Amino acid sequence: GVYNVGIDGVNIFRNNRNRLLYKLNFVNQPTNFWGLGYDAARENTPIKYTSNSQQVEVSYYHRIYRNVNVGARVNFDYIYTKKSDRELIKPYINGGKTESLSTGLSLLLEYDSRDFIPNPYRGIFVSLQAMVRPKALANIDDNTCRFTATASYYQRLWRGATLALDLYGESNSKHTPWQLYARMGSKSRMRGYYEGRFTDRNMVTAQAELRQNVWRRVGVALWGGAGNCFSSWSAFEWSHTLPNYGIGLRWELKKRVNIRFDYGFGSRVNGRLINGFQ
Repeated sequence: GVYNVGIDGVNIFRNNRNRLLYKLNFVNQPTNFWGLGYDAARENTPIKYTSNSQQVEVSYYHRIYRNVNVGARVNFDYIYTKKSDRELIKPYINGGKTESLSTGLSLLLEYDSRDFIPNPYRGIFVSLQAMVRPKALANIDDNTCRFTATASYYQRLWRGATLALDLYGESNSKHTPWQLYARMGSKSRMRGYYEGRFTDRNMVTAQAELRQNVWRRVGVALWGGAGNCFSSWSAFEWSHTLPNYGIGLRWELKKRVNIRFDYGFGSRVNGRLINGFQ
């Protein structure tokens, strides 16, 4: 019952001084849902509902100095719950709406010295983004904002080995639709967690990964990290920090472009270890 159809592209202009990025996605996804917040993720019995989303994103970057880019982005997000599931999900969303329509306007600042973006061996990537979702362009109760920050570092250690370090933070304001909250678990961070089980307005994660070529096109990856989802910075609790670690297999489809198979592990909930294939 899952489909995800989309277009994702980059146009690079002369001398790499300007870039145009665009994404278009249509998604239908039956998903498990525990509710919002740390306690809900650990204590609630999950329900299954179907989420539909239509998302458009267009970004434009201009290089102002070596490795430094500024940009602007426009997002359009329409996310809604299947009609037959709306009454089922209402007790889990703390009075939120089952349909979210919003437009986001962002300013971006990036420093990027990575030698090859899809699979860097060395370099630094720092990204800061500030987004505003005006009430006039959405079905929300007030203007909302989101701030995200990413810092990544890549370094060759020895033959065939790369160390990758990553820090990520996301903060959403009070009236942000719950469908657009930070979601723990993805193909790149907190792997092994069911995506969206831990969902809240704010999230921070940290990760270290060692990538090692083993034989010809075959490589492995080992990682460890941690993350925390929380409703506000004043409500942050160190005891709610979730561990993450795992192992992955890499097969080089073509030079420095890999097919990945990752299996990650997390914390224990009611005696059961969170784990999963990503």
